[in-house]
Amino acid sequence: MDHLVHGRLNGRRGLSTACIIAHQGRRYRVHFRLSTPEMEEVNRWGLAALHMRQRLALPVPGAWWNRAAEGYAQIQAAPMGDLPDDLWVFSPQGQLFRFHRGCTVVDFAYALHTDLAEQCQRFYINDEQVAPNTVLHHLDLVALELDPRAPGPQESWLNAARTTRARTAIARYLRRQRRGADQGQRILDRRYQELSDYYGFNIPEHRLGEALAQGMRHLQVNRMAELLAEVAAGRLNPDRILHPLFAEEILRRVEVPAELGLRPHQLQLAQCCRPRIGDDIVGIPYRRHGKVMRVRIHRQNCERRQADTLPMPLQWRLQPNFKTLAQLEVTAFNEDGLLGDALACIYRRLPRVTLHRVEAAARHGTAHMRFTLEAESEAVVEEIVDALVHLPGRQVADVRPMRLPPSEIEGLLSAERALVNPYTRLPVSAREMFFGRTRELTRLTEWLISNVGTIWLVGQKRVGKTSLLLHLKRYHLQEQGFVPVYIDCQLLGNPAHVNLFFELASLLYGELQADPRVGELGPPLRALFQQQPAVQLIQYLRSVQGRLGTNRLVLLLDEFSRTSDAYAQGQLDRNFFDGWRGLLQEVTPAISVIAVVQQKAWNQVRERARIDLEDPCWHLMELGETLILRPLEEADVRRLIEWPMRNFLTYSPDILGYMARLTGALAPTAAASSSPTFCTAAAAGSPAAAPLSSRPFAGHWSPT
Repeated sequence: MDHLVHGRLNGRRGLSTACIIAHQGRRYRVHFRLSTPEMEEVNRWGLAALHMRQRLALPVPGAWWNRAAEGYAQIQAAPMGDLPDDLWVFSPQGQLFRFHRGCTVVDFAYALHTDLAEQCQRFYINDEQVAPNTVLHHLDLVALELDPRAPGPQESWLNAARTTRARTAIARYLRRQRRGADQGQRILDRRYQELSDYYGFNIPEHRLGEALAQGMRHLQVNRMAELLAEVAAGRLNPDRILHPLFAEEILRRVEVPAELGLRPHQLQLAQCCRPRIGDDIVGIPYRRHGKVMRVRIHRQNCERRQADTLPMPLQWRLQPNFKTLAQLEVTAFNEDGLLGDALACIYRRLPRVTLHRVEAAARHGTAHMRFTLEAESEAVVEEIVDALVHLPGRQVADVRPMRLPPSEIEGLLSAERALVNPYTRLPVSAREMFFGRTRELTRLTEWLISNVGTIWLVGQKRVGKTSLLLHLKRYHLQEQGFVPVYIDCQLLGNPAHVNLFFELASLLYGELQADPRVGELGPPLRALFQQQPAVQLIQYLRSVQGRLGTNRLVLLLDEFSRTSDAYAQGQLDRNFFDGWRGLLQEVTPAISVIAVVQQKAWNQVRERARIDLEDPCWHLMELGETLILRPLEEADVRRLIEWPMRNFLTYSPDILGYMARLTGALAPTAAASSSPTFCTAAAAGSPAAAPLSSRPFAGHWSPT
């Protein structure tokens, strides 16, 4: 490249060339740059060389400072307070750039250089980090932070760009990324099919997604397209993602001597021979201080295993007595009666087939169905697949027969051998186990429809506050047209060591990133939350709500009383509560917040408020409405205990009343106390148990 006569915009002059040199069997690309000593000083130091080295008379044609006077004249000519159509901004080196009003920092990055823009990690205006859609103002000082491993332009950049140059370059980059992602997806799919054919089973789709997400975290990339582009470029071997999934399934079938006391993570599948189920296998132990720490599984005839180590004979666990197991994944246009027609195709082939499990979901007009079945032969499975593909009057896009991995087979066996216990000590998540909160749901709905922005849900421990929030999120609020987001404040970390506003924004994005309306917004930037975190969270919430349109965002904050406890312990100062109060006043009622507070913490805050009228916790909690969650009525507790096992256990009225009184009408406590009752009946040998006496129940449960 010849820049001897006409220099570049930054003043660089010289003659650049490159050649390929062979050295020690390898080829290297070597770059040469030819310039005079005076030119090299300007190349290295820019404008500083002209002043510090007394080279003001040195002509540098094409350099930006030759046109600086023109830019300064236009700046001075602009009237005070005017908003001209053209504005000028500075680079950190003092270089002037002209833009039209409304341009953003993304346009500035591409005005510098396309390659620099694609390596941009952060944008700065006047030494403050800003988002990509930040608009430039007259005389701003704009800087870029570059990182060769930066994720590169995103869809949000395309929305932020205003100049044709920036939009064209971003669109070209995204198209290139999509082509790379498509190629990487093809490579991944092809390798997955090869491993499936080799090992003889398929991996469930959700586990593949989890493995890809783990690969993204390991490579520190933010988008799936970037991970697939790494695969397409050959920088990431697809076996690093796929083979651990197959190895985990294979190792489940290896029977290891119990006296070794090895855990699953201490077993490894050898990559040299990759044994399959049914091969003759041995284990190569690795010891530390005479104790076996891990075992690597090889084929018995593997030539690469260590010859100086005595192998350990191993065998496979017994195979379950199934005929032909298959899992059919069906994708079709969602219509009324589709699932029934698909099931009819299977039932028409009874008794040659047994249906073990049915899973179905519909989203955006597309139905996804999964049938786990056992057939007498492969021919029956192929017959069912053909019938589903040509389902009369239905638009079926795809039917994929999958071979179940060992973990899924073990799950079928355990489901057949055991009766599932419907009682749990955890918050109620199943809709049919949610009882007795009709009045509370009605009150909350009325407040939300009336644009009440803040609601405090107060109750004692184990009264069912979390269960109510989960029911609001999964069923009730979605049916009312809201967008509920459940956030457990216990997952925010230690309040004394984390930025709670940023952590809450991150959890919010994690809950909503699957929503196509919000996914393009991108995750919050930690650096932006270092200063004025409450203001940053306000802006982020408004951005989210702006993308949701008429569907109002409702934040469901569980265990929010951790903040008042942290304040009482000196881990939080009043600035947090002042910031949170300002946040509620800014975003509500456009966004509503339902926060859970423990009854004990609520009482402590009220007691402190009587002594200290300026208590920040009470100034926050006096906003909005308060709903006191009472224990369940006795009839609801009786129903909670009796209903889940109505087809298996017979409760007498006296034992029901006794259990209801003993649990104190608390829903989780009633469920937890019913669990040993169920276990006692199941241990009797028959699910159709006789009426239970209070003696075994009292032996398993005592109130505290």
